[in-house]
Amino acid sequence: MVLEQDITVDEILKTLYDKSKALVQLLQSYEKRKEDRSAFIEEIQTLLDEREVFIKRLQAFDRVAFNEHDELKKQLLELEPEITGQLQRVFHDIQRGRRLIKAKQQTRQRYQNPYANMHQDGAFLDKRK
Repeated sequence: MVLEQDITVDEILKTLYDKSKALVQLLQSYEKRKEDRSAFIEEIQTLLDEREVFIKRLQAFDRVAFNEHDELKKQLLELEPEITGQLQRVFHDIQRGRRLIKAKQQTRQRYQNPYANMHQDGAFLDKRK
């Protein structure tokens, strides 16, 4: 993504807000798009990377120019908890899916080779006298 050198704080904040809003909408559509997780994750990563570029651009401006835009800052800050919560929900769902796949693989492996994990020591202690 190419950024113009003479971009203003207002333009950066508006673009950042638009990217954040698009990210929220994308994250809310997760339940409908679960089947194609890899494409979904790529889209999330793209939007997060684009937002990061604009956030870094914002950090280059001085506080005076930044403090003039209270309404946009407020709207952005209101979106952040929702973005964080939605990202955590998606992350936990992906983790749960990975654990389920791993458990299925282990079950299949145990079924195919039930004697693979048996101990070979051959010792038996009889407690009778």
